[in-house]
Amino acid sequence: MKPRNTLPINKVVYVAIYALIGIFVLIKGPVYFPDSFAFLSMDFNRSPFYCSFLKVMTSTFGNFYTIPVMLIQYGGLVYGSDYLIRTLHKIFKINVFGLTIIQFILLAPCVYLHFVSSTILSEGIAYPLCLIIVAQMIKMLVNSDLNFIYKIAPLLLLLILTRGQFMAFVPILCFVSLYIVFKQKMSLKKASVILLVLAILFLSSTAEKLYNKVVFGYAVNNAMNYVHLISASFYIADASDIDLFANQEERAYFSLVHNSLLEAKLTRTQVKSMANDEYDVFMKNFSKICNARVHEIGLHIFKQKGLDIYEQNIALNKMCSKMIFPLLAKNFNKWLVFYYKGLKTTFGSSKEMLLFIMLLVYGVVFTFKTSKPLYRFMVLITLLMFAHNALIALAAHAIRRYVFYFDWVVFAIVVLLLNEILKQKRLNES
Repeated sequence: MKPRNTLPINKVVYVAIYALIGIFVLIKGPVYFPDSFAFLSMDFNRSPFYCSFLKVMTSTFGNFYTIPVMLIQYGGLVYGSDYLIRTLHKIFKINVFGLTIIQFILLAPCVYLHFVSSTILSEGIAYPLCLIIVAQMIKMLVNSDLNFIYKIAPLLLLLILTRGQFMAFVPILCFVSLYIVFKQKMSLKKASVILLVLAILFLSSTAEKLYNKVVFGYAVNNAMNYVHLISASFYIADASDIDLFANQEERAYFSLVHNSLLEAKLTRTQVKSMANDEYDVFMKNFSKICNARVHEIGLHIFKQKGLDIYEQNIALNKMCSKMIFPLLAKNFNKWLVFYYKGLKTTFGSSKEMLLFIMLLVYGVVFTFKTSKPLYRFMVLITLLMFAHNALIALAAHAIRRYVFYFDWVVFAIVVLLLNEILKQKRLNES
């Protein structure tokens, strides 16, 4: 008798796929980006969990840390992808061909573009954690079991401390929990576990402050949050927007940043006058807009006041938090169009975003018409994708490195839909 969750695929082939891609990861060797060195040196405003992970690796293995890091990152991905594959098969009874496609698609970021397991970046840990959490949420929704929250909460906390963009999962987890509560007509006592979901954001914020206090001496959250948020507003702003600010320091900062952007021809008005796509230029030049101008100019202002580098970051973030809302209110219509373009880009194009909207609507309609788990899966996975991409479009720019986590979704949905059609065909023939 086979174990309940045995896959209908040759074990040798299944393991060989993982082994071959693992060999590729090792042959590829470590891949470094500018952010890699910031993580290694535990710079301010970097992921607490990934910085701590690299610190343990470098302290343990010295200059030979890269192979252990790659092995752990790839080992995590093997576990995460296998866990998701087994979860999907247990629920949907996927055929061999479909399982193989999903396995390859989940592992694809290792061998092209991102090289996620080879790269010394937080994605190496975040991607496996994301897959495991998604699998747990699928189980939770399909089985209508709130007890999965106890498994999901600590993993989601680690994921948020690795990449803050995944706080977008919290409202979706709340929504799923409330759906189960109403569907099962649970008592308030049983439903109280939802409070743990709400606590995730508080706990992640507290943990980040504690990390920054221990490592840097300042109990603060990431001091780049508002700097990132305000960058789009500076890009959209006109020179006259300086009148929104009465504070002389804010006026001086706005003037310096705006004039610097004008010199570099990196304002929305200039870009549109040259018939270029406003969001495409913003995305390609984000580091020049945000890092080189919004951030560096602000740091220089506070450096002149005698503040150290940590105090400069904290003071700048605080000033940006005060300036962003007047700029946003003044240019809201322009910002809304700009935000839509960013959101569209996270999906690839308007057509791709429309496809996922259609899948979401299709899933919602049939969730109420049938009891098949496929449609609940479609609703959950598209909601997670929309929440995640919406936050990326708001807080940063839509480069593939930030949004690749759901590249497998459309392939999985196609496989599952075809799988359902084939199963129905076999039933009709029998």
